[in-house]
Amino acid sequence: MPGEEVTFYSGGCAIAGTFTEAADPVAAALLIPGGSKSDRNSDARLPGGRMLRIGVDKAIAGALAGAGVGALRYDKRGVGASGGEYLRAGMDDRRADARAALGWLAARTGGLPLLAIGHSEGAWYAAELAADHAVAGAVLLACGARPAEEILSWQTEMTAARLPATVRGILKITRTDILRTRFRWVRR
Repeated sequence: MPGEEVTFYSGGCAIAGTFTEAADPVAAALLIPGGSKSDRNSDARLPGGRMLRIGVDKAIAGALAGAGVGALRYDKRGVGASGGEYLRAGMDDRRADARAALGWLAARTGGLPLLAIGHSEGAWYAAELAADHAVAGAVLLACGARPAEEILSWQTEMTAARLPATVRGILKITRTDILRTRFRWVRR
């Protein structure tokens, strides 16, 4: 499924994406990626340079086009062909990028109803766009049903319980309790 390579700007950063046009469109959708370091197709570069090709967002864009809905999907900052640094981009940056992508999509599709489809962290931004009445509808995929702090706490506990014995030993020697110090950066 071919698409048009596009670039839009968010906070001075060039964001690269693909617009998949639909014949006789009835709406346009923005696909908002999750927080992982995957590209606009949901593919990720593995250590050693190999690619893990998942292609979920590309498949969703193709299915939408078949249903008369054009779709814009994009690389996060510092991923794929987008500028910026992935590790320096926070939620405010990713929220701004989603809004800039929606602005590009609105300008491109002139007057069509806009939809936001967010995956994981992207679901937060899709919900915000819907709450702000910036879109006609939102689809939330694999999103959290609890506050982010509770989700991160649970993830930390699950990860800590599965650490190899050598890592647990190093943490013990360095007197690092990851369960007690996990959110020092959140609670300022």
